[in-house]
Amino acid sequence: MREVDVGTGLSGALKLLREQGIFKEKSSSKLHVDVRDNHGKDDRFKDAFKDIRIDRVDECGRILTEKEAFKKLCHGFHGKKPGKRKQEKRMRKHEDSSKNILESSDRAVERMRQVHAELKSP
Repeated sequence: MREVDVGTGLSGALKLLREQGIFKEKSSSKLHVDVRDNHGKDDRFKDAFKDIRIDRVDECGRILTEKEAFKKLCHGFHGKKPGKRKQEKRMRKHEDSSKNILESSDRAVERMRQVHAELKSP
């Protein structure tokens, strides 16, 4: 039996296999069409997860934005904490937002009392 030189590339090896009848060529364009046709046809999970929401919360119970949640995840993964100033800034931000909520509710209650008093005395 005589060995044929196939060269160094894959095309030479494929040519030899085709000549020996070991490798039967399929139309590659049909393979691409089949893959493209089946892509996205699996509709089992199309509407399965629409009602699921993942909300991340901090230690105070506030819902974190995507950026804040990612930062928290990264800090936990790398085992590092944010700096002292960033922690203080976040605490100040939380205190300010809670003060604003209390003040706005106080203003609303006060305004309601004024309107109620005006309506009682015509």
